[in-house]
Amino acid sequence: MILVSYPKEPQSSVVFYSGQKALQTALILLAVICIPWMLLGKPIYRIMMNKRRANVSQNKITNISLESIENKILKIKHSMQQS
Repeated sequence: MILVSYPKEPQSSVVFYSGQKALQTALILLAVICIPWMLLGKPIYRIMMNKRRANVSQNKITNISLESIENKILKIKHSMQQS
């Protein structure tokens, strides 16, 4: 159990070891810091991954469009050379 105040009575609530107050304070701060980290970590990760996927799919669409335009130009040039 983490104690915030350290009363002298009863004997069971006295500090058990040196450095107990500092360790307990550090653990409380760690717990407070971990709460937003646990709540926001996965949503932020998913947002980042969705943006990456959108960029990749947009690049694929652009590449496909450019390739199809280039293919059409080559076909036109080829048909003009045959004529």
